[in-house]
Amino acid sequence: MSIFKKRTKFRRAAEILASEGFTDNYIDALKEDLEKAEHKKDIAVGRNYLANALLIRGRLTESYSVFEEIELKNLDRSLHGNLISNMIFCKFVQNEFKAADELYKTYNDVVLGEHGETMKRSLAIHEHISGRYENAVEIIVKMGDSACRFIDICIVKSLIRLDMYERAEEFAKDFSQYKDCGELYDEVKKLIKKIRENLYA
Repeated sequence: MSIFKKRTKFRRAAEILASEGFTDNYIDALKEDLEKAEHKKDIAVGRNYLANALLIRGRLTESYSVFEEIELKNLDRSLHGNLISNMIFCKFVQNEFKAADELYKTYNDVVLGEHGETMKRSLAIHEHISGRYENAVEIIVKMGDSACRFIDICIVKSLIRLDMYERAEEFAKDFSQYKDCGELYDEVKKLIKKIRENLYA
């Protein structure tokens, strides 16, 4: 099922997403469609799509900047949980822990009310920021083969804090998937370097 409603204002972007996935072409199309949007609700939902797409493409700074422009009162509440959880991850992977935890606490009812995989990821991030690294790891391990994005990055960050570098290396085996993901890959490379320094120095 498409993330876009049938009568979407972002038809061209939806078509590109369906054929190409989360590409830069999709992002460009979203931006073009947003320029044409007039109603507050359309602008809010378009920015929601754009912030999430930018995050997936690794354009972290731009993603959060778009998020800050979203008037949540104009965005369908069903979209709040995933958006906020993604922005919590955005700040977490940038090591801006204070900002990540402020989001978690400010929108706690929204995040925990989602009852999905991204909620569990946000809870794991909160546990990590609180220094409860074992809890963070346990939460993600229990997610099993979840399709939730970025949980490999989250668990590797916690395992490194626990000096469990061999386990961290195992979970980092698919980090090559982030190779073309800008700032996200920059952060991933730092994790890989930390692992290798401690395993093979």
